[in-house]
Amino acid sequence: TPLHLSDLSEELLTRFLVAYRQSVPRQVSPATINSKRRAILTLWRAAAKRYPSLCRPPIDADVPKAREAKHIPQAWTVSEVELLVAHARRLSGSVSGIPRRSYYSSLFLAVWDTGCRIGALLSARSLDLSIADRYLLIRAENQKHAADQLFWLSDTTIAAIASHYDAARDLIWPWKQSEMWFFRTARKIIEGAGLRPPKSGGQLFHRLRRSNLSYCAAVDLELARRQAGHYSSRLTQTSYVDPRIARQRSAVDVLPKLNLPDEDEQMRLF
Repeated sequence: TPLHLSDLSEELLTRFLVAYRQSVPRQVSPATINSKRRAILTLWRAAAKRYPSLCRPPIDADVPKAREAKHIPQAWTVSEVELLVAHARRLSGSVSGIPRRSYYSSLFLAVWDTGCRIGALLSARSLDLSIADRYLLIRAENQKHAADQLFWLSDTTIAAIASHYDAARDLIWPWKQSEMWFFRTARKIIEGAGLRPPKSGGQLFHRLRRSNLSYCAAVDLELARRQAGHYSSRLTQTSYVDPRIARQRSAVDVLPKLNLPDEDEQMRLF
């Protein structure tokens, strides 16, 4: 049955979201449900603005959100990153004509240095890297926040990239296989390093991105925000900063110390 703008209502949208969650063979996450909710409400508001005679704007509060669990962001610690890079340096074979050990070790180090999204790094062009001046420019068209960013790289990362860098090649890290192949390979490397990879392929490099941002936030949250390219430090804090790395002041830091007798002495009293 075709749906007309005049048919839109908060009750109809709520029923659709419930039915959508139940109709998909594998259970849909609350985050996915909420993303559908946001998209439809956005289209509804646009339609109401353009065709006010056909439909009214929605009342967002009347369309309940799915309850999302708020998990602590997880990053890899410096010792775990060391294990990852050390294992990558022992790899054999090649990727797009580049030794795998050079390709992946330099890629992991680049994420560690920049906190950049993996998609943006895989789109990084050779002409935007300066080996001599130790910086990498990531173009706005490859960034989620649509802004150029210049990242300074460590000597270690520059040396790793220089081992396979070719100024005549379009991309620094070219790859010809499918996205599935890329993430499947990355998962095997992470497991080979003795680390437990996230379940989602998209999170494999995102956990390393969080490492960069967490260590930055441990010194300065604003630095982490700029590094991430976020407009809000709240987003950086809640979604990217691992509190085990960027430890904040907590109750244990301010609670009075309990004046208790020595445990062995107390046991002797009984």
